[in-house]
Amino acid sequence: MEEVEINFENADNVENDKVEDKKVIIEEEEEEEEDEELMAFLEGENKKKDEIHFPQLKGVVDLKELNKFPNVKTLFFVNGHIRRIKNIPSTIIRINAPNNEIQAIDELPESLEVLNVAHNAIKTIDLGNVLNLTELNVSYNKLAKLERLPSSLEVLKCEFNNISELDLKGLVIKQLYCNNNPKLRLLNIPSTIEDGNYSNNLINQNSDRDFPHDYVVMQTDYRKKLDEYFKLKSHYENEVKKAYRKANSKILEANRDKNPKRLFQKLRNFKNPKSMPPCKGCGKDGGMSFTITSDVYGAQCANNPKCDWKLAINRATFGNREKLIYEYMTDMEELKDLFIKSKMDSLFRYFSDDSIKDSFQKRMKSYQFCGEQLKKHLDTHNHIYYNEEKKKLIQDKEKEINTFLEEVKSKLADTSGEDRQTIIDDVVRIQDTEIRPLVEYIRRLRYESFKMIDTNDRTEYKLCTEEVTVDKLDSLLSGTMTVSNSEKDIDWGEDDSF
Repeated sequence: MEEVEINFENADNVENDKVEDKKVIIEEEEEEEEDEELMAFLEGENKKKDEIHFPQLKGVVDLKELNKFPNVKTLFFVNGHIRRIKNIPSTIIRINAPNNEIQAIDELPESLEVLNVAHNAIKTIDLGNVLNLTELNVSYNKLAKLERLPSSLEVLKCEFNNISELDLKGLVIKQLYCNNNPKLRLLNIPSTIEDGNYSNNLINQNSDRDFPHDYVVMQTDYRKKLDEYFKLKSHYENEVKKAYRKANSKILEANRDKNPKRLFQKLRNFKNPKSMPPCKGCGKDGGMSFTITSDVYGAQCANNPKCDWKLAINRATFGNREKLIYEYMTDMEELKDLFIKSKMDSLFRYFSDDSIKDSFQKRMKSYQFCGEQLKKHLDTHNHIYYNEEKKKLIQDKEKEINTFLEEVKSKLADTSGEDRQTIIDDVVRIQDTEIRPLVEYIRRLRYESFKMIDTNDRTEYKLCTEEVTVDKLDSLLSGTMTVSNSEKDIDWGEDDSF
């Protein structure tokens, strides 16, 4: 009898290959159906149009049929499930495709000037070919880096991503929106910026990168996890109430008849439900348990035995930095007085030498600890409020403003035969394109937070500014703001009210 060798590993590989082949076949079939829908739509469109508003699309959108539209320059895609757009014509100057499922963007035409792909799932984008791009909106995506920005770019919106560094060297950006990027550092911010929102980001100067500051800015991911935790907890507690009401519907009804004014009261014969809302990890009906301590927000499976699902959001302890500085300074002054007292006790032999030596060593350790903490908090305080490099940057920009003001003054004082209207136009241009961006740049360097407050009758508004954002006023004392979990993707469903 012939011997047959069975290789289970190869069998698994074959099975996986079959699954992958099946996926490819399904995707190809879906693409064919999508192409047919797109072609049917385009056949009914006027071939002389210069802009096209597409219906809701999904999957891969192939625009090869747009070659029949020689005048088209603008493409509008409504909210849908587009994963990729390919074969974009070389005549396109504007693409608007927010609220889809696009994961990557490449092969953009050189003619493109405006690109809006906010609220997608983009992880990578190649901008090396779009040398004429003036407006870019990639907010609410999954970008980890944003590089090769064209020098023509004037408007950049990249909020709510995972970008850690953004270098704007050589750009003349007028509008910059890049808040809510974890650990984002801005490099070479141009003085041409007139409007934007980047006050919560740490503007990078040479000394900032390795500076050991003692504050921790709450990152977007951590805040999102907190929101998810309390949403899950609230949803679960509401489901528990539902289960108890269902299990005790007859008792509640009888109690309501006896006491119509009081809906609830403690009843000895209150029944426990047969099953609790399911665990989000294993799906079993034993429920979940939530714990909130000074160190962590926790959630885990309550079944017996428990599944591996758990969620732990670590909490940190903070203290007001200025208060800590004064407390450490006070402690050090008190310790100095105690050192003098110990010296006097030693001279007059009020205590034994061993006792004085022991107390001196303990106090010296306390003094050194207070000194280290005081230095750390003072360094951060001085770095925030008295940053020499930031001060120099402001002075340099103020010198540039003075130069332009002198130019304006000389033009207004010019009594030669030049047309007065031309002079006024030049003065206005200098004020608008040169001086105003510099003033805005200085304002953002000086103040990290801006807030408008209106009076009760809404006839008067006040601008309130803060040198630093609130989360930089406190020092981290203990703990971390991190998430350690093994949770699966949670389908929140509808949070019914009770």
